[in-house]
Amino acid sequence: MTPIDFYATESHFADHLAPMWRALPDGLRGRFVVHPRIARRVARHRIPIEHVPGHLGLTVVASYGDLKKARRHTDRVVYCEHGAGQSYITSRDVGSYIGAGDRENVVAIFTPGPHSYARARAAYPSIPVYEVGCPKLDRWSTSTGTPDVDEATVAFSFHWDAVAVCPEARSGFPQFGPAAMKLGERFARVIGHGHPKAMPRYAPTYARSGVDVAWHFDDVIAQADVYVIDNSSTMFEWAALDRPVVVMNPRWYRRDVHHGLRFWEFADVGVQVNRPDDLAGAVVDALADPAAQQTRRREIVGQLYSHRGEAAVTAAAALDEVAAAVRRRA
Repeated sequence: MTPIDFYATESHFADHLAPMWRALPDGLRGRFVVHPRIARRVARHRIPIEHVPGHLGLTVVASYGDLKKARRHTDRVVYCEHGAGQSYITSRDVGSYIGAGDRENVVAIFTPGPHSYARARAAYPSIPVYEVGCPKLDRWSTSTGTPDVDEATVAFSFHWDAVAVCPEARSGFPQFGPAAMKLGERFARVIGHGHPKAMPRYAPTYARSGVDVAWHFDDVIAQADVYVIDNSSTMFEWAALDRPVVVMNPRWYRRDVHHGLRFWEFADVGVQVNRPDDLAGAVVDALADPAAQQTRRREIVGQLYSHRGEAAVTAAAALDEVAAAVRRRA
């Protein structure tokens, strides 16, 4: 068996890849190469890491940026979607999204569920596509119920300002941030989170407002009862754990532009709120988690994620199959 290597330059990409590496049999576990600046954050996965790529064999990545970097060291890459599959119809040239043209040297694509699988199959008919689930969620159990409103821990999160992509990729913080940071006036505890690219900017602001800072989504999962968010795949990952969501819709999100998923196909994965003044009330409504809300959340999750609880072993089996196919072609 030829070991399979992994490559990540951001910690949230490593979060998706580490469970796959761990699920592989010893003979297939290759090198796990990360950028030195994320070494401390990746260390929590307790796997051996390296910092110098050198020559790589068959290599797994979880982003378009890492695909481009990995191609300097290998000509055989497995591309793993690190999100739910969000794309933006106004930015087809952005390689991060399903439908982008640049998948040179990609020998297989891993997607989290039926929705992204179907889209990837249509976009890349010449590349094998595997539906493997979301390995980073395997270790988390689903919700066992929510507490009384007065005892709830509320987590909120904001996207980074990807203004070059489209208005829907902008952060909702300018409109909703002040109200989110005041949720502690109504609820027992408030946790502030955000996209990894934005957390260095958000964290000091959260701390000055008396909000507990969660740098990692794992910390949100471990501590919060409800998740308030503008735009991120973590919205759907949280819902995949059968937990209530509040969906913030800033005024610059165009209601007549339909990118799919978050905009606006699955925006009703949780309670939607359009005005900051209504944010606390939306959290109360989400915590109530009525039957209709649960049903719709589960319908959406069923389209976005498969192999829940077994995604890592499913991905490992797929990697074994991909590696065998590569060997046959060599």
